[in-house]
Amino acid sequence: MENRGRAKARLLLYNAFMVINLVLSYLVWSGKEVPLFILKIWRNALWFTLHYFSLSTLVTTLFAPWRRYLWSAKGGFNIAGYFEALASNLFSRIIGAAMRLPIITTGLIATILVFFAGAAVLALWFLLPLIISTSFANAIRILL
Repeated sequence: MENRGRAKARLLLYNAFMVINLVLSYLVWSGKEVPLFILKIWRNALWFTLHYFSLSTLVTTLFAPWRRYLWSAKGGFNIAGYFEALASNLFSRIIGAAMRLPIITTGLIATILVFFAGAAVLALWFLLPLIISTSFANAIRILL
């Protein structure tokens, strides 16, 4: 009979350690591993958005001529030819900027949205236990 009591005590002790191990494993998973994974996904999404819209290239070439169309004055010394080339090149650069600005704006808006979406997901992950426990407590209160 005494051995049976020791076996039960060992089983209870084993179960208690298993519960503690399970709780600690959950805390490590939900408090460290998942937030690091969310941050990794968030970083990849931001990298993708910045590179999808080629924001760095578009900003550095904002006033570059559209499709590299450049005019040069022909012949010798011709003031009208120089002004014609200057106006044409200026117009080509204005068209280039006008074509790039909407893409830059769209890319910036998309990057900002991805940034705030990632922040919301990370904040929601940490608030999720509180939301679940509050909802559970309210459901029990309503049932009783």
